[in-house]
Amino acid sequence: MIIRASLTALILCFTLITTAAQSSQPNFKKLHKARWQQVESENFRILINGERHAAIELAQELEDFRHFIAVYLGFVQQPLSEKVPVILAKDKKTYKALGIPKTYGGLFASNNGYAIFTYAGGIFAPRAEGERNRSRETILHELTHMLMENSTFGYPRPVWFNEGIADYFSSYRKTGGQIRIGDIGGMSQDFVSMYDFDTGKFKSVDVEPLLKSSHKMVHDLFEPNGGRTQATVRHNFYIRSLWTVHYLHASPERWDSMFKYLRLLGDSNDVDTAFKQAFNTTYAEMNASINNYISQDYLIAPVFDIEKRGIHFPKVSTDVSTLEKRTAATQLYQNISKLGGRFWDMKDRDNMTSTLESYYPDFFSDANSKNSQFLIMDYRRKAWKKTEDKNYAGANKIYQQAFKRYPKNELIQKGLLFTWDQLGTALFDKHQWKRSAQIYEAALKVFPDDNYLQNRLSEIAQNWAKAKPKRSDALYTDFLKRYPNNKSLIHAIKEYELHRLQPLLDSEDYKSALRSLDKSVVFFEKDRLKSYRTVYLYWAQSYIDQGEFKQATQIYHRALKQFPKDDALKVYAVSTWHDWAEPLIDAERWTEAISIYQQAVKNIDDESLSYNLAYCENRLLGRDL
Repeated sequence: MIIRASLTALILCFTLITTAAQSSQPNFKKLHKARWQQVESENFRILINGERHAAIELAQELEDFRHFIAVYLGFVQQPLSEKVPVILAKDKKTYKALGIPKTYGGLFASNNGYAIFTYAGGIFAPRAEGERNRSRETILHELTHMLMENSTFGYPRPVWFNEGIADYFSSYRKTGGQIRIGDIGGMSQDFVSMYDFDTGKFKSVDVEPLLKSSHKMVHDLFEPNGGRTQATVRHNFYIRSLWTVHYLHASPERWDSMFKYLRLLGDSNDVDTAFKQAFNTTYAEMNASINNYISQDYLIAPVFDIEKRGIHFPKVSTDVSTLEKRTAATQLYQNISKLGGRFWDMKDRDNMTSTLESYYPDFFSDANSKNSQFLIMDYRRKAWKKTEDKNYAGANKIYQQAFKRYPKNELIQKGLLFTWDQLGTALFDKHQWKRSAQIYEAALKVFPDDNYLQNRLSEIAQNWAKAKPKRSDALYTDFLKRYPNNKSLIHAIKEYELHRLQPLLDSEDYKSALRSLDKSVVFFEKDRLKSYRTVYLYWAQSYIDQGEFKQATQIYHRALKQFPKDDALKVYAVSTWHDWAEPLIDAERWTEAISIYQQAVKNIDDESLSYNLAYCENRLLGRDL
C-alpha cells in the first residue's frame, strides 16, 4: 500500500530559518547537579534528566523501530557488545551542558562504542500520533545511522546515502495500525524549504555533485561559527539527500538500482562508472526525474499494514532506576567522550577532567578503567592535533602530562617517544647538535634502555664530531662519560679511532700514525693495543711485500718492546722470522739461515725459532736431528 501526500496546501506555511553555529563545552557542574534516571530495555539504555514515563515510551519506540528496520526492511543486525546509550536531555540548557553546539539537533557517535545524543525540548511524545516531533525524528535519524553501522549490510555507504536514508527512516510513524515511512505530512518543512517562490519550482537536486560529496565535505559544513551561508548549504545537502532517497525508494526497480550502484562502488568502480551501469541514465536525466517527482502534487510513501502484513513487535520490558551521582557522571563522561575532540579545545577537556576529579579524586586513577581509556584517547587526540600542525613541542607536553598519569601505558609511551624523536630530528636536520642531543638525553632519562634513542644519540655524536674535527676527541670523551654503556656509541667511537688512522695507513705514513696514537685520547684501554697493533702490522707488511724481512723484523722488535706481552704481535713476528729464513733453508744456505735465527732468538723466546736454529746448526755440521 502507498500513501500520497499533497504539497500544494503546505507551500505557503513555512520559511527557511538558519542560525549560525556556536561552539560549546561540557559543563559537568550543571550535569552533576541534575537528577539522572536510567531506563533499560533489551538493546537501549536511556539516560534522562526529565520524566521517566517519557523514557519508557521512548524505549518501546526505539525497540520497535530497530526491530522493523532489522526484520522487515532487511538490515540485519550484528550483536552489540553493549546496550546503546541514549542521552536524552530534557531541554536545550542540559543539551548545551553536554558540550554540543546548538546546530546539532542530535548526534550519533561511533567511537569505541555507540551513543546517541538529543534533547526533548519539553515535548517527548515519542509515539508521534499525528503531529511532528523534531526531537523524535532526530533520535530516529541517529538510530538509523547506528543500525546502518551495525548491520550486515556489506556495501559502501556514501555520505549522501547515510544522511538521506537516515532522514527518510526518521519519518517512521506507527499510527492507526499502520507503519508509514516517507510521509510528506511529517517532512513538509524540509521539502518546502527548497521551494523557489519566485519561479514556483523546486530547486535542482544536482545529482552529480551530491553523489560525489565526501564525508569531509559534510563534516566541514558543521564547523562552529560557519555563519548563515554555511547553514544554508548544510541544510540543502540534507534535503537533496532526502529527496534522492525518497525518489529511489518510491520504485522497487529504482531501489534495486541503488543497491546495484552501491555494490559497484564496493567493487572499486568510480562514481561515474557505477552510476552509468546501475541507473542506465545521465545525471541530467536523473535530475529532471527527481525534480518532476518532487514537483508533482502527490508523493509516494510506503504504508505497511501491521495486521495484513503480519508484522509483529516483541513486547518490551524495561528496568527503571535513579542513578547515583557518580554512576551518572561516569556514564555521561564516557558517552560524551565518544564524541571525540570535535567541538572542544584542550582547555575545555582539561576543565572537564578537573571538574570530575574535584568531585571524585580517583575518577581516573585506575589505568585500566574505561574512564582512563577515554582520557588516554583524549590525550592522544589532542597531541595528534598538535602534530598535524607540526607543533611537536606542544604534543610532547601533552604526552608528558599523560605519562605522569599513566607511565605504563604503551600508547602514551609510543607517543612520547615519537614526539621527542620529531623534536630531536628537526634539530638534527638543522645541525643543531647540542640541542638535539639534549632532547634525546631527556628521552633517555625516561626510557634508559631504549635502543633507538641510544642509536640516535650515537648518530648525533658522530655527526657533531665530523662537523667539529678539532673538538672530536673532547666530544666523544664527554658523550662516553655520560653514557658509558651505550653500545651504539661505543661502536661509533671505535670506528672513529679506526677511521682516524686509516688515511695515514693508506698513505703508508706509519710513523705519523703512531704519533697520532701517542697523542690521541684513549677511549678504551683494552682497544689501545689493537690500534697500535694495526699500525705495526701494516708497517711490517709493507716491508714484507717488498721482501725486506730485516726491516719488517725490526718493526716487530719495536712493537714487542712497547707491548712485550702481546701474544698476537709475537705470533706475527715469529712468522716473519720463519718467512725470512725458510728460503735459505730450502737452498741449504745454512750459515745465512743460522744468522737469521740467532737474531730471532735474541729478540723472541720461542720454541719453534730455537728448534730451527738447532736444526740449521746440525745440518751445517752434517748431522741430522
